[in-house]
Amino acid sequence: MKSRFLVRMDKLIDVAESSTKAVCLNLEVASYLARRGDHIESRNIVLQVRSEGQHLKSGLIGAWLNFAEGMQFHSAGNASEAKLKWQRCLAIAKSANANEVVARVSSWLAFIDYTNINVSSLISNTSEALSVLTDENLEAIARINLTAAQVFHLCGDYESARLFYEKARIACLGYSDDVMLAALIHNMAWLRMSARRNQTLQDLETEDEGYLIEAAAESTSSYEKLIGSKGLDVMTPLLGAQVDIMLGRYVVAIDKIGEKLKDLRAQGLSRLSGVLIADCAYCRAQIGDIEGAKNEALVALGTISDIDHVDDLAVLFTRVSTVFKLAGDLEKSIEYIEKAKVLWSEFMLLRESILIQVDGHPGFVT
Repeated sequence: MKSRFLVRMDKLIDVAESSTKAVCLNLEVASYLARRGDHIESRNIVLQVRSEGQHLKSGLIGAWLNFAEGMQFHSAGNASEAKLKWQRCLAIAKSANANEVVARVSSWLAFIDYTNINVSSLISNTSEALSVLTDENLEAIARINLTAAQVFHLCGDYESARLFYEKARIACLGYSDDVMLAALIHNMAWLRMSARRNQTLQDLETEDEGYLIEAAAESTSSYEKLIGSKGLDVMTPLLGAQVDIMLGRYVVAIDKIGEKLKDLRAQGLSRLSGVLIADCAYCRAQIGDIEGAKNEALVALGTISDIDHVDDLAVLFTRVSTVFKLAGDLEKSIEYIEKAKVLWSEFMLLRESILIQVDGHPGFVT
């Protein structure tokens, strides 16, 4: 499917009122291509702008250049370098009074804050974006609302999440941003899957039917293929693996996870290795490969580090507990489930804390 976004951008570039405007539009295209996973095409645009030195003469071009380069780092999984580029972009954009770029880059910095659960900075960057946001800046509107939706979804406030997802969806359609829309669909499916998994692991009543989650995961994969997006080509198969585990397709899940584990580091997702290996251990235990399950459980435990998210650790210890229970080692099983219970409690407290902190702040009011 031909990208409506790129068709629209080609037309805008053709009628640009100045060379500076044309360069900025090309850098906007480079940012989009990076998000879509077309890294070579994105780099070529950026390298041409840098080689011509146009950013040295125009603060506006310099801001857009750093924005596009930050997106390249972000899309390659290098969040720390992306943040540095975007902070530089923000400083240049402010000095050039480029409010459109200020809103965009602040909205993406807020998203990095969300992924790091840095709530105070998330609120600050969201407020920064909103302070200069106009109705025409649809990418920033989509990103701000999608991040807010993810915050509320993570915290279990599904009604507020739904309202922000809808705002993000409308902005994506208005901007013809099929890649952001794919991210929206993908994140909705992942968060629904995670909520269902977490409820099951804690023996709580599940709020989503399994077939609906499976349909959401399949829709995610189908839409990404339709638009030619490669930006989520690691996480989407892993989402499918979670559905397979939910439905008892353990061998299929092991294969899918095994195929993608090696790609996690390249996309800045190495912190997920432990919980995914624990998933494999759980699957092996379910199909009777007890020795293989125990070995992978020990590998999963050995990956634990300070960068792990509390909910991932809670899943990891719950999975490992089940492995040792099925292996007949009840002492270790109890040891790990007790650790998991503490972590689940910490996760619930974290969710409550996040909701309290964002309550009433601009960008988080439905």
